[in-house]
Amino acid sequence: MDKSLILKIIAPVSVVLVAGTAVVLADPGPRGFGPKGMGGPERMIERLDANEDGKISKEEVDAARDERFAKFDTDNSGGLTLEEIEAGREAEKQERRAERLSRIDTNGDQEISREEFGDREFRLFDRLDANEDGEITEDEIKAMKDRRGGKRRDR
Repeated sequence: MDKSLILKIIAPVSVVLVAGTAVVLADPGPRGFGPKGMGGPERMIERLDANEDGKISKEEVDAARDERFAKFDTDNSGGLTLEEIEAGREAEKQERRAERLSRIDTNGDQEISREEFGDREFRLFDRLDANEDGEITEDEIKAMKDRRGGKRRDR
């Protein structure tokens, strides 16, 4: 096979693979930094503002990306395999679950009691039940959406 033909095939495939890896690393997963993600912009500042000055610099973003890459690169090869990416994302998912558990576990006993379980939904019920009659109507749900401009609240 002609070398120029091989280069014409390999070069675009290589670019796609490298770009794809960059996208995977830049994306923190299904609960990313967007409005439905890890708390939106406020949470992003909390996570990335290493010097705690209330701002995120390009250097802080680069450092966070490098730290995440190093965490994923378990064999220290300087590159990521699909297995490393999947394992890294799974580890991040487990960390988020542990954080969620600690927020729900208000007494810190590493268990979710009946009182702690579902408390969030009951708080939502209380917020939606504007007239406090113990029932939620479609009008009350619409009113909540209108107050928020139709957007979901960060969790």
